[in-house]
Amino acid sequence: MWCFPDFEAPGSLDPRTTPVWPCNFFNRVDNDPVHVAFVHRDGPYQRGIPVIHAEENDSGMVIHSTHSDGTTGQSYHHMPNVSHFTARPRVMLEGGARVTGFRQSLGFRIPVDDEHHKVLSVDHVKVSGEVARSYAEGLQDLGHWSGPDLEALGEAVLRGEFHSDDIEDRRNITQVQDYAALVGQGRIADHPNEHLGASDRSVVFFRQLWMRELRALAEGRSLKQWKGAGDLSALRDP
Repeated sequence: MWCFPDFEAPGSLDPRTTPVWPCNFFNRVDNDPVHVAFVHRDGPYQRGIPVIHAEENDSGMVIHSTHSDGTTGQSYHHMPNVSHFTARPRVMLEGGARVTGFRQSLGFRIPVDDEHHKVLSVDHVKVSGEVARSYAEGLQDLGHWSGPDLEALGEAVLRGEFHSDDIEDRRNITQVQDYAALVGQGRIADHPNEHLGASDRSVVFFRQLWMRELRALAEGRSLKQWKGAGDLSALRDP
């Protein structure tokens, strides 16, 4: 059973859910840290293409990212379907100030069938008092991170009706971009004709981990007994 004690600490919780997206669960699982440099290249999280290193741990996989300015970061894939990373807070406070620190984000990727999946997510930001009130109001102004309107925009981008840069309301633009990137691969991505490179190390590593476990299941052998997330002190400010 997963336990994330940091999400029980005082602060702001922001639970969200996507509608069912028309693509395979693994399209979402493959969405590694490198995608930010391409899919969200005009966004506030842009720092270029990081050097990636992935390794197995007791809960799944940890991805180490090193950027050209020397900064590093970590993100996690807890088996079988939980992503865990840090990012900048989603909203600005009154007067344009930023919340000190970062938000931790959990994403539970849920297969519906071979060609559909959805995501349940929750963010936690360590804020209190007046700052917490202001942050909560900012979340309300931001609106839901994903809904029918955003999916419709993503479909219009895929049809070539306009570019995501043409969308004036930028508050949830990353979700439109993600939709176009994930669904645009096809309901089931064409893996046999991929040409993966060094920046895809974490994608390759996690697929191999899954194949190892699925092969063991098919052959009636014991699966790895994944443990809880444990010490995630390596998570750092983005």
